[in-house]
Amino acid sequence: MAAADLSVLTAQLLANAPPAAPSLWPPAWPVWALALSLLLTLLAGWFYRRKTARRRRYLRALRQVKRQSAQRRLRQLHALLRNAGGAEVRRLSAAEFAQAVAQTLGQQQPPAWVNAHYRRRAERVNWRDVRRLIRRWCA
Repeated sequence: MAAADLSVLTAQLLANAPPAAPSLWPPAWPVWALALSLLLTLLAGWFYRRKTARRRRYLRALRQVKRQSAQRRLRQLHALLRNAGGAEVRRLSAAEFAQAVAQTLGQQQPPAWVNAHYRRRAERVNWRDVRRLIRRWCA
């Protein structure tokens, strides 16, 4: 009896066949994770580029200012810094602007090159401080 039941059961078994091939859609979860991480990376890069575009534009203009003659360099540097500081810095008087520069740089006295374009004698510019000002004001 057991042998008869076993032969009936084995007759009902299907032949060994491979399972059906997986479909291409929907993709497996690692594909979705990779696509999502790529999208988030591109989005973060786009936001970073937009955020730093103003700073990069002013630093590029600073490189052009450095190539000018001494007195013209001071005038253009003054205009560049006033524009980089935004509307609140543009409204400041010369003395208030000098104090804003000193405060941003963490100094007691403003550097000699600030507002030096008003004087005849050309002052030596500390370009590292200028870059620091642009980076802080264009953050």
